[in-house]
Order: sequence, then structure tokens, then C-alpha cells
Amino acid sequence: MNVPQEIFKAYDIRGLYGEQIDGDLAEQIGRAFVRVLSHLTGRDTEDLGIGLGHDMRLEAPELAERYLVGMLAEGAHVINVGEVGSEMLYWLVGSRELDGGLMCTASHNPKAYTGAKLVSRGAIALSGDTGITDIRDMIEAGLGRAPGGGTSEEVK
Repeated sequence: MNVPQEIFKAYDIRGLYGEQIDGDLAEQIGRAFVRVLSHLTGRDTEDLGIGLGHDMRLEAPELAERYLVGMLAEGAHVINVGEVGSEMLYWLVGSRELDGGLMCTASHNPKAYTGAKLVSRGAIALSGDTGITDIRDMIEAGLGRAPGGGTSEEVK
């Protein structure tokens, strides 16, 4: 898959919705994120617990669903908290001792943007050196067949 290099920032993934980041790419990011967390934690993908949230942008629910599809395809258990602030997702990851979390947001950027903030255990942000570059590289190389078998629950 051809991925725009400029969307992979130092501490998040951000780009123009529809032009640089769409549902297909969100699904691939979800899959690669699970693999990165598996590597960071030393746990099999089916043993991972991951939090998922999204901001109030109009496209956020759709993209969060595609991130979810990707994470489930890799076998993870996902706790979906829906529309929340980033700090609430971070609290979920820490309080439930999850392996990571993905917040569908473009933070302070204009409404035309979307993206993802990614954290590992303890709500520690992934960076270019600790996973974001790996996500990009995995997607570009092709993720291959997904094992499936993931589960999810909604927490409101």
C-alpha cells in the first residue's frame, strides 16, 4: 500500500481526511498498531487489551470503526469508549492496565484533518522511535493475511 510519508509525525499520525487518511488506511493502521504492541509487550496479539476512543469530528466515528476492524482482524480485545477526550482514553489504558490505546483525533488541527494518537502500557505515547515508524513500514511492506478472532466491548 502506498502511504503518504508526511502523515507519520514524531508523536502521532495526522493528515487530511479522505486525501491522506481514509477508512482503508485506518484499518491498516489498526492492524499494524496491534503488531507493534505485541512486539513492545512481548505478548501474542490475541492476549492484548487495547482502548479505543474518538473525538467529535464528523468522520471520527466512521474512522474509529475502521481502526477497530483492523485491531480485531489481528486478534486483539478492544474496549471502545466512543466519543471522549484524549485524557479519558489515557485514563482507561492506565486504570485497566491495558496494553495500549488508540485515540482517533487530529488534536488541535483544523477540521479537515484526522489521525491517531497511539499509546502503549501506562498511556506512554508512541513516537517515531518507538512504533510509529514501524507502523508505516509494516503497512508499506504489506500486512498479509490477518488471523482474525478479536473481540470488543463498548464502555459508555
